[in-house]
Amino acid sequence: MRSYFMAGTFWSSIVVAQTGPTPPLASICNGSLPKVVCIQKYASVIPYPFFRAVSNGTSNPDFKSTSVPGDLSFAEVGTADFLVFDRARGLELLGSNPTYDYVFKVNSAVHEAPVYVPSQNKLYLSQLEPGFLPQLVVDLNHNPQHCLNSFLTLPYMLRMVGLSIPVWFTGNILGSTSSDTAPQLESATYRFTPSTGAIHLVEDTLQQPNGIALSPCGKIVYISDSGTLTLIKRRRRWANRSVGRPARFNFQPNGKRTIYAFDLRGNATYLSDKRAIYLAIDSVPDGLKVARNGYVLTATGSGVDVLDPLGTLLVRIQTNYTVQNFAWTGADLRTLWLIGEGE
Repeated sequence: MRSYFMAGTFWSSIVVAQTGPTPPLASICNGSLPKVVCIQKYASVIPYPFFRAVSNGTSNPDFKSTSVPGDLSFAEVGTADFLVFDRARGLELLGSNPTYDYVFKVNSAVHEAPVYVPSQNKLYLSQLEPGFLPQLVVDLNHNPQHCLNSFLTLPYMLRMVGLSIPVWFTGNILGSTSSDTAPQLESATYRFTPSTGAIHLVEDTLQQPNGIALSPCGKIVYISDSGTLTLIKRRRRWANRSVGRPARFNFQPNGKRTIYAFDLRGNATYLSDKRAIYLAIDSVPDGLKVARNGYVLTATGSGVDVLDPLGTLLVRIQTNYTVQNFAWTGADLRTLWLIGEGE
């Protein structure tokens, strides 16, 4: 190893002699779980030649679309439901028999903001269509394949009953695809205090703040930045409001697609010590939640990434559609419902 110091910059040149066979990039983690594939050292060293198409602005090829002709094991990635990047913690997290089922096919509109109500055992979510916001409800007391109902709320109304704790939320331009009105607020993170009605701006350095979640200890706030997406100018009104249309964005791969952590200070009134913890390996971090054990989950394109509190990728859940958000359901909150758009 030869190291050079030039004008305050550290340059390193490493030459490693490779001897013998190299382990496959991907392998079935457990013979009884063919849909769970372990990735060797995060696929950080891929045998040449390899190829993945670059973004054309409207589509973004993901990790599983990488072509690695020199390692046939990588083909396992494309058929897996779960990718395990940290074998020890990832397999412990998934348990002995993880399953992924495609339940509903909905229209091509964005589906967001899932809320599970334990007392009803129902999952509520929003369908973001131009001009109005249909609400969908999944009744989990019956076979879900036959219990997708909808009810309209026009305009959308939110009722807070007996809420005394502050509400933290983000605002950005991404939701303007379902509105005829241009965004009126700065893309930023806000805090609403129900007892006084006051709204405070608490963070405005992120380009497109999106998902937001609090750590179990209540001392860290995680916020995703979807700044890599830029809105495409569209017609003022859709020709047919009754049909959902996908959001129209340009994807800039060198833009912000990052999750940040902040310390919650000042009696939970402001954020400090901003630090980046995760760069999405493809697409953008969207919906964001924190599990009881502190793991951070984020919707990222065709799936959900599971991270430890430091931002280390442990597991990816792979889907055949774009996931925008998700929610835990069931008596023990061990079933994860993913929602989004696409086939």
